[in-house]
Amino acid sequence: MKRLFAFFLISLLSVRLLAQDDLLLSAGHARFNRFYSTGALNDGGFLLCVGDDSNNDWSSYLVSAQRFNNNGEPVGATFQVNSQNGRFGNFFPIVRCADSGFIVFWEVQSEAGAFQDIHGQRFNAAGEKVEEEFSAAGTAQRRAWSPFAFHLADGGFVLCWCADGAYCEIFAQRFDSNGAKMGAEFEVNTTREGHQTQPCGAAFEDGRFIIVWQSDHEGELFLFAQQYAKDGRRIGSEFPIKDADHPAEYVSHHYVAALKDGGFALCWTTNAAEGFAQCFNHSGQPRSNVFRIAPDSLRWIVSPTVTSLPDGHFFICYQAYPIKIVIYEKCHAYGQFYDVYGNCAGRTLTIDASTATYQLDPQSITLNDGSLFVYWTEIEWLDYPWSVWGRRFPPLKKHNLNQFSLLQPKFDETVKTTTPRLSWQAASRQVVTYPWEVSYTVQYDTLMSFATSKTRKAYNDTILTLFRLKPGKAVFWRVRAKNDDGDSLWSDVGAFYVSLNADTSGNVLDPGEEMDDGDGQDDPQEEIPAEFALYQNAPNPFNDWTLIAFDLPEEGEVRLTVYDIRGRETAVLANRLFPVGSHCEWWDATDESGQPIASGVYFYRLEYRDAAGARQIQIKKMSLVK
Repeated sequence: MKRLFAFFLISLLSVRLLAQDDLLLSAGHARFNRFYSTGALNDGGFLLCVGDDSNNDWSSYLVSAQRFNNNGEPVGATFQVNSQNGRFGNFFPIVRCADSGFIVFWEVQSEAGAFQDIHGQRFNAAGEKVEEEFSAAGTAQRRAWSPFAFHLADGGFVLCWCADGAYCEIFAQRFDSNGAKMGAEFEVNTTREGHQTQPCGAAFEDGRFIIVWQSDHEGELFLFAQQYAKDGRRIGSEFPIKDADHPAEYVSHHYVAALKDGGFALCWTTNAAEGFAQCFNHSGQPRSNVFRIAPDSLRWIVSPTVTSLPDGHFFICYQAYPIKIVIYEKCHAYGQFYDVYGNCAGRTLTIDASTATYQLDPQSITLNDGSLFVYWTEIEWLDYPWSVWGRRFPPLKKHNLNQFSLLQPKFDETVKTTTPRLSWQAASRQVVTYPWEVSYTVQYDTLMSFATSKTRKAYNDTILTLFRLKPGKAVFWRVRAKNDDGDSLWSDVGAFYVSLNADTSGNVLDPGEEMDDGDGQDDPQEEIPAEFALYQNAPNPFNDWTLIAFDLPEEGEVRLTVYDIRGRETAVLANRLFPVGSHCEWWDATDESGQPIASGVYFYRLEYRDAAGARQIQIKKMSLVK
């Protein structure tokens, strides 16, 4: 049989999380000087730092901080971070220390207004200062600004910043988990033409880390990146990241997140106020095209940030204006979940529930319990005081269930008909919060890229028959679920081979399914099952789930029941009216109370009564092996 080549996997992510109400974290800050940052703490909570210029002249700009628990409730009192010496400070990276304390960094400048240095202050777990504030950048002969810090896999962290050099350069310094410097600071960029600005970075679970910055190299503004080994050695050379689809636009306000599989995701905005993102693999090669991070209903995308999630996916939040609203009339914070290939997981979320005019500069972090916290600033108008709000999205609940997957035909199987029957596991058993209960979309193609694909829909069912397939062809297929809350991700890609000698006698379209071939041809006539039939479950024997399919020649009442070897009722899988056609029920090897059952031989019994009241019964045996 002709072997099929490799394929890539996409796993299901339930995206409708139960978010808490908006939480007011800090309020009453002066005018429009919105400088704030957040960082996760070792105790499971987080720290919020806010800059406030009470005189609006930079003469008394102070950085204050407040600790919160993982529910967004304040812990202790607000405390001051920087000294009262009249120096300016903004951009406040926050890092955790091994003793459960933390360090806050910020910019400082002289009275003349030129950025000069980056300072840091260490605190213990109670928020009390430990020693004096210190110079963190160590660039005595150069001005330093725009600090960015991120944690390493070994508990240490990296601080990177901009500094004066031949033009503007990017420097970095490694620290251990106690905040002590490891080695000397090092220059990140090797390209020195133009200005190198806005550094950011992220660390991978294997110890590697990456630093990304903006460069105006050769008259263009785009991004460069450099990967490092866990000991600080360069991995390869720095490499540019260009958006070939928008070559006339420069990039700014970029953000990077390291993903659990070793790849990374990068987002940015352009001079046209558009927001984009791209996914990369372990070696820095693109594994997605550049994609827009907002739906067509939004415009003026600003300030995106990306956060890696514990399940391997990522989340991007940003501010934007609804396209139906006049610019500057109403702005909200939005967010979107993605898989590692940049596929949207569900619908775009409106993060805030505010009626104020502006919801700006959203950021997000993950906490120790796996929850996601999203923060933003709120202001009614330019001269009004501003405040910081947040919303917590609890972690996904964990279930001992199978992932949303394809069942039949098996991968690389040869089928002997041009009308094969496809089946897949019910997504409603895997969803964390809301069931996918409306429909499934099946996409299939002879190309693995799905560039010429056709689609079929199945409602409230997990079985579907394809038609008009060509003998001697490989067919790739995948499924996703849909309800009013949005779409799931696509399932893994399945593949099978239609035999050269395949039967070509029937075109089948099961009742209750909708055809969307996209080829302009008329749909074939539906074929109604000729008789009542109960099929052998698959797989059999099974471990923790199995699929039971059956055909109904007419609409009728169906009761599908599982019995143990002694004839005792174990579970009722269906007890309702079914339409004419082919159907499928999924069983997760649990009893009526939801408890797992023991290994052994079981019987499943299908009782069917048609519209005239005639009753038919079929019984089959199956084996559960754990």
